[in-house]
Amino acid sequence: MKTRNTIVGVLLLVSANLFSQYTIDWIIPGGNFNKTGVMSTRDNLDNLMITGYLQSENIYTRKYDINGNFLWESIDSSGINGKYEKPIWLSCDISNNVFVVGKRYSISSGWEYPDAIVAMKYSPSGTLQWKQTVPVSVLIGSQHPGFNMRSEVDYNGNLYIGTAAANPSGFILVKIDPDGNIVFTQNSEVNAPTGFSSMRLKDNQVVLTGSSGDLSAAPIAVWDTSGTLLWTVSVLGKAGTDVEVDDDGNVFLLTSFSNQVTSTSGYDVMIYKFNPSGAQLWKKDYDFGGYDFPTRFTFVSNRLSTIGYGSVSGYFDWIVFQTDASGNKLWDSRYDGTSFNDEYPYYIVANPDNEVIVTGIGGPSPDPFNPSYLQMVILEYSNSGTQLWVDTPNLYGGAGLSCILAGDNSLFAMSYYNMTAYHYDVRAVGVNDDNKNNDQAINIFPNPCSTSVTVEFDLAKEEENVSVSIYDLSGNLVKPFRFMNLQAGTNRISLDLSELTAGIYLCHVSSSTKNQRAKIVKY
Repeated sequence: MKTRNTIVGVLLLVSANLFSQYTIDWIIPGGNFNKTGVMSTRDNLDNLMITGYLQSENIYTRKYDINGNFLWESIDSSGINGKYEKPIWLSCDISNNVFVVGKRYSISSGWEYPDAIVAMKYSPSGTLQWKQTVPVSVLIGSQHPGFNMRSEVDYNGNLYIGTAAANPSGFILVKIDPDGNIVFTQNSEVNAPTGFSSMRLKDNQVVLTGSSGDLSAAPIAVWDTSGTLLWTVSVLGKAGTDVEVDDDGNVFLLTSFSNQVTSTSGYDVMIYKFNPSGAQLWKKDYDFGGYDFPTRFTFVSNRLSTIGYGSVSGYFDWIVFQTDASGNKLWDSRYDGTSFNDEYPYYIVANPDNEVIVTGIGGPSPDPFNPSYLQMVILEYSNSGTQLWVDTPNLYGGAGLSCILAGDNSLFAMSYYNMTAYHYDVRAVGVNDDNKNNDQAINIFPNPCSTSVTVEFDLAKEEENVSVSIYDLSGNLVKPFRFMNLQAGTNRISLDLSELTAGIYLCHVSSSTKNQRAKIVKY
């Protein structure tokens, strides 16, 4: 083991030296080589939480601060002989409580047989506040190989869990209040959903998508947060792989199907848009030269950024592309770091400037005698599709499973093997000297603030229209302001932020000549 650790250290040093345009702050494994990472999230104080499992036994959840200091670890087991637990998703509320959701299951003949949803709430200091189980029955077989779920938390601290099962059948939505009480368990059998892929919570809408018994159908179900089923729809597609919701309540669905662009284009990526009542507004098809399968997208600053994988030469490569809110493709990029193996992107994040960061598994291979070797990869693209940097931070990290932007624009990431956590400083995410100068050109005080701030910035000339936009760290516009007829030189404006919850926000000042941004901390 000593020899292996030495090899890892040398490889990490080589990786850092090969790509001098970024700086990696720290890499921390999960404390046991047999731990498997699953998902990560961050809180309002820029702490990182990671969840995973140790073999087929317990759920582990760990917390680090932004400097890599280990804060705590929790371990949870079923407490029932022959029953095991695995986490699937991780969420955090505005008070920095941590929610872990997963499955309880037994094992037989190599299959996992889930019999319950498991949900836990931890305080910011790692104390278990409550644990709740919701019995479900899941079909296992060639058409139902796994059990997937997602979770979201609203501003009141209510937890929503989305999944699909056999009993209750169809899509399932569970709501648990901040004290751990089950508010409702709703299900919908409309359009015969049999599998679950993704969900989103936006304002009072909860949107679920997944697969159907009809292999050419992509179903959606939409509830409000009180548990009322608002609408359902099923459209052409090989299952829904992801959903998004814009600020107006319109729903985007990501899927794929064969020969949509031309009669010989193979499997094509498809995006649908529905209005808040479920009426289809448009459908767009995208061909990247072969068999293309999307996996995930994110809606930030009025753009959709999408990842998937596609094959043109017998092996799958990463595909990343970006569209506007009308579905018009702005750019696309293919990543093939190693030519003799399949490469997959797993997670995507975009900042308010629509720069995109993707992590997954790919190349280049670190072994010249094994050119098909795959490893964790992180890539960043500009908002015009230019690849800004690429990193392979850990030979033994496995796949990169998630990446998260922190309040200072630095980057968290996690990988599969050993629940390994990563942090890159701000230079790692494409913040160039121009951006730094722009940040310094905005003076915000008081900062941190309680209810209001004064924003001071310079204008090169008189401006008829200046917008000041406040975004949360997920890229959602939470407070827009507009100012008319500002003078050249130094301007001071006051912003009322009393309606915003405590946390870190990005302030963007946009004029006809330049864009400036800075961070606001609200307590």
